[in-house]
Amino acid sequence: MKKVETNSIGYRIRQARDKARISQDDLSKRLGVSKRTLISWEKNERNPKDAMLQLIADATATGVESLLAQSVNAINTTEEGEEEMYRTKFEDAQHEIISLLKENALLKEQLLGKPRPSKAKKAN
Repeated sequence: MKKVETNSIGYRIRQARDKARISQDDLSKRLGVSKRTLISWEKNERNPKDAMLQLIADATATGVESLLAQSVNAINTTEEGEEEMYRTKFEDAQHEIISLLKENALLKEQLLGKPRPSKAKKAN
């Protein structure tokens, strides 16, 4: 059995339709789409176009924002998670570079542009 994604547009379309007490047949007729198309949206197999979201919202007395709200939050959460992941990877790389620099003074001097003390030539 497939797990229901409660954070999806399809789930919220279904919830809005159920709350408005509209059958799939009735809603698909109001929207001018096939019942199969409506079912594919509710099952998250496909997503309705933006203009259709407005029609769905109007037919179910729901706001487009409520149909999209969780999806936008999910995207933001994902972006924040990715940002944190990259920040962590960057910090780890920084620490590794610092460790390597501490271990290799010559490399540190070369990277920082500090001249190495040259050996004095012996005079004859």
